[in-house]
Amino acid sequence: MPRLSLAAAAALACALSACASITPEARRVMVYSENNRLLDRCQQLGPVSAEVSEMNMLTLEEAIQQAKNDLRHQAATRYKADAVVLVNTDITQSFLVRHATLQGVALKCHP
Repeated sequence: MPRLSLAAAAALACALSACASITPEARRVMVYSENNRLLDRCQQLGPVSAEVSEMNMLTLEEAIQQAKNDLRHQAATRYKADAVVLVNTDITQSFLVRHATLQGVALKCHP
């Protein structure tokens, strides 16, 4: 029986479990949960928001991570940002539905 490589096994597990996805542009954007002194020199570019609502496809943690990834993608593509600071997080979970709404500000911290 052929052996699956670790990468192939991880990809298969992710596909079967519907885990959060991220674009190459979003990978370059850092997410900060609060404004801090490290961000003082960053230029504020504009608002970003993301909403994920899932029925049994993602865990609550995966829904939150997907919303963060969506924020990162939006900041990268709309503003060419390299960071996002969260300003509002609304997380709800019922028996069947996991819902995450995140709002933030896109930042340019590095030239």
